[in-house]
Amino acid sequence: MSLRLRLAVLLTAVLGVALLAFGAGAQFAVDHFAREAMSRALAQEAHQLITAHGPQRDSIAQDDPEMGAARLARVEMFQPGCPPIRIAGHLRRLVDAGAVLPLSEAGLDALQRGQPWIEITALSEFEGDLHMIYNQPIIENERWVGLAQIARSMADHHHSLRTLRDGLLLAGGLAMATAFGLMWLLTGRALHPLARITAALQTMRTSHDFDHSLRQEARRSDEVGRLAAALDAALEALRSAHRQAERALAAQQAVMADVSHELRTPLTTVRGNLGLLQLAPSLSEAERDAVLRDAVDEIERMSRLVNKLLSLANLDANRAPELPLSAVALTPLITAATRQAMSLAPGCAIFLGRTLRSADSCEDIVAIGNADALHQVLMILLDNAIKFTPPEGHIVLDLNADEDMAHIHVRDTGVGIPFEDQPHIFDRFYRAENREVAPSVRGYGLGLAIAKSLVEAQGGTIRVVSEPGRGSTFTVSLRLAHGHRPSDRLA
Repeated sequence: MSLRLRLAVLLTAVLGVALLAFGAGAQFAVDHFAREAMSRALAQEAHQLITAHGPQRDSIAQDDPEMGAARLARVEMFQPGCPPIRIAGHLRRLVDAGAVLPLSEAGLDALQRGQPWIEITALSEFEGDLHMIYNQPIIENERWVGLAQIARSMADHHHSLRTLRDGLLLAGGLAMATAFGLMWLLTGRALHPLARITAALQTMRTSHDFDHSLRQEARRSDEVGRLAAALDAALEALRSAHRQAERALAAQQAVMADVSHELRTPLTTVRGNLGLLQLAPSLSEAERDAVLRDAVDEIERMSRLVNKLLSLANLDANRAPELPLSAVALTPLITAATRQAMSLAPGCAIFLGRTLRSADSCEDIVAIGNADALHQVLMILLDNAIKFTPPEGHIVLDLNADEDMAHIHVRDTGVGIPFEDQPHIFDRFYRAENREVAPSVRGYGLGLAIAKSLVEAQGGTIRVVSEPGRGSTFTVSLRLAHGHRPSDRLA
């Protein structure tokens, strides 16, 4: 059953229950007030009958000629001075003999107390029709001397109730049918935006086209509009993730092609060198050393590439490196990394910043981290800076701290990073398109992704500020160790 049909049936059922309750209440009220009106009319007629009968002592029975058998009136007078107990016994005999209208024991008790009594009972002489019988005691000198009875058929009353019931049922049925039609139309109109949303989502699923938008439905100010806005936001996030995945896949394919080429080249070199040693055993010692050195260089190149790929595999498997953290003095670590980078690139100008050259300002900067991981991060940043800085440029490493964090800065005066590439440089396989740098220099798009993972594993952050043509500054921020924050020293 569709939601539209369920809503229409439910609302119609609620209306039906309300109409049923209203009809039952209306019929009860009409029945109650009609009986009250009939009892008041019978009481008035009984009073008129007693007044018209006067002091006669005979029993009379009369019918209303205008109403036929619908009305029956009787008066029974008792012997003067007769005690109430004997009158009650006399009335019982008269009732049994059919001389007076039926009267219950409760009615006799009420009459003995001088109270009128109303009963509704079936009269056999009128084919068992129900009659309302009004019994009025006749009191003279505070004594019960007679009884006046007025009976009226309730056939017309019951006929009116049946007519009212049939009318209410017919009107209720028509009202429910009309309500169902209106509910069907209104729910269809209300649910139509949901049908459009469903159709749009199904189109996206079948066509794999995520460029559809639900902005038209999202402009509504009701619950459907809020649902459409939430779905549209989710679709926008899905579109962004899909585009990012496509870029990552394309970058990964390109890098895999480059990696295959980079692995094939050193393997070819190593195989050629080993073949040369095998085929030319008479090489001089210097020539053999040169051949072996070339082979070792190519093997180290392959090792570096394989290590990066292994780190990347750990990232893909969502296995963030679990590093043992401890207090690390940053100044010696940065100095050692700088010295190593200078030995690897002797033609590049690499300097320590002013704060690092001043022992007093940096000797107490101790952060929570892992020394080996930090050294790897610094070497990645220095390697990037060396690759993208021209010979006339320079690289500066600096260190400072604020209230809670230590900040390591690696600045270069290289080619910089295009603004559109800066949000993505820490993505895996991402390589900025910079025409000033040869493709062979740009790397594989793995180093910065690995650096970011290692920094975050130490509870830190890494960010970049760059301007094309003027250079870049990478900043690694780590938490200061306990006892080395300015507030700890003041305490």
